Amino acid sequence: MTSPSTFLTSDAHREAVIADLSTFVDNTVGEQGGVSGTVIKGALSAAKKVDSNIVNKAVARLLPDLAEALDPYWATFKEGGHGDSFEAYLQETPAPCPTPCWKQLTSRLRRPPLPWLRCTARFAAKLPALWRLTSPRLARL
Repeated sequence: MTSPSTFLTSDAHREAVIADLSTFVDNTVGEQGGVSGTVIKGALSAAKKVDSNIVNKAVARLLPDLAEALDPYWATFKEGGHGDSFEAYLQETPAPCPTPCWKQLTSRLRRPPLPWLRCTARFAAKLPALWRLTSPRLARL
């Protein structure tokens, strides 16, 4: 059985996954409101002026950990009895991913590549949507 970490980071899928996740990051930052949202948007805008490819680079750096964090959920899903949709399984699973995934991601980063990554609660709340983004690719496994 191929794991999400192997599949999503393979040469055949890596660039498309990075593009999808980079769009997800841009959209998530764009949805932020209030004073802190303005700060986050400003920080990302400034970072993009220094390096227009910064989001892609950050996603590429984090992709192995994101994909690996899916592996235990995928293994449980593939054991059976959870329906045919990995996305539906993640939605039904209590607290699907955010805490373990967030710990895995932040443990690897001494200094987050983007300021918005420090906003753990906001980002963790978006992780199920991120997993849903990967589901169509994982359906091919």
